[in-house]
Order: sequence, then C-alpha cells, then structure tokens
Amino acid sequence: NSTLGISSDLTLIAQDIKARIREVPVDLHFIHSADDPYASVATLEDFGIANSRSTYTIFESGGHYASASKPELFWKAVASQI
Repeated sequence: NSTLGISSDLTLIAQDIKARIREVPVDLHFIHSADDPYASVATLEDFGIANSRSTYTIFESGGHYASASKPELFWKAVASQI
C-alpha cells in the first residue's frame, strides 16, 4: 500500500529531525500556524520536546506558509527573539 509506505517514510523523517533538533546547541523558536494542513501543532510540540531550549509562536491561522500569509505577525515574532 503506497499510503502506508508514505506514512512510514514520513515517520522516519520526523525521527531523524527530532534527533537533529536534540543536537542543536542554541535556542530554537518555532513559528507555526494552527491551521497548517501539513504539520500539526502536536508535531511541532513533539519537536520542541526534543530540545529543552525550544519556544513557540503559534498563529491561529496562516496555513503552511505563515511567513507569506501573515508577514507582519511573522516578523514581529522573529524580532521578539532577537
């Protein structure tokens, strides 16, 4: 089943990303939209758990490309971390 194969591939990719995030030696700030159709907030939080220095900004809307759909909010979130 190709759907099962794709799901398995994505699981492996996510595990690899979590392992890499654990190794990042600096603070991480994730900016995400709650209505992102490709990545859930739960997935983002799972990545954050992998790195105890993680913080988040979650927009209620903005889709998958929050930086393009909500540029003012996006850059305000970036500036708040500088």
